[in-house]
Amino acid sequence: MGLIPHSDPFFDGLSSHPVEMAADAVVDLLETGGPEQVAMAPVARWLKVTPSALHHWHGSRADFVTAVVGRIAWRWAAWATRPQWGQVIPIRLPESRAEIRGLRAWEVIRTLAAGEERAGRPAPAQVVAAARADHRSYVFSCLRTALRRDPTDHELETALALGDGLCARIVSTHEPLPAREGREILRTHFGTTLGLELQEGDFLDSLTSE
Repeated sequence: MGLIPHSDPFFDGLSSHPVEMAADAVVDLLETGGPEQVAMAPVARWLKVTPSALHHWHGSRADFVTAVVGRIAWRWAAWATRPQWGQVIPIRLPESRAEIRGLRAWEVIRTLAAGEERAGRPAPAQVVAAARADHRSYVFSCLRTALRRDPTDHELETALALGDGLCARIVSTHEPLPAREGREILRTHFGTTLGLELQEGDFLDSLTSE
């Protein structure tokens, strides 16, 4: 178990609740591992408990996976809808290695949930979809404020895809994004890719400020 800063939005590190502890273990394990790490045996080793203890806390394997996927999904949603650089903006980009690690875990969790759904176990995919829907509503609200009107479906879907793509690109580099560079990336993409017209005082205008 590594030393984890308590400021990590994807890692609790303090709770004694079984689901929180299991989610912490999975976030750490997924830094270098794949979906196979979302299982009772590796999590039990990380927590230094027996697999039977996890069975006692979580019940079946399906219940365990759904609980862990759900906890990480909502940690992502809470992170993704927080202000960045002092502004409420539609897309949040990772600025620390802890956030990059958390987003890698989120990517793997989404892959796992899709696989579970294909195997006839839809519950993990349903909790991922609920977290994504919460984020979608947030992005819709941000765009509506910036545009002074409801965004079209195309604008909303483009913004969501843009966020996923930019985060995936940063995660693949394993390097935190400097604030100045992040602001410029968002300003360029929202102003050019989406063709949003700048309005005085909106989030795009604020991205140029120091």
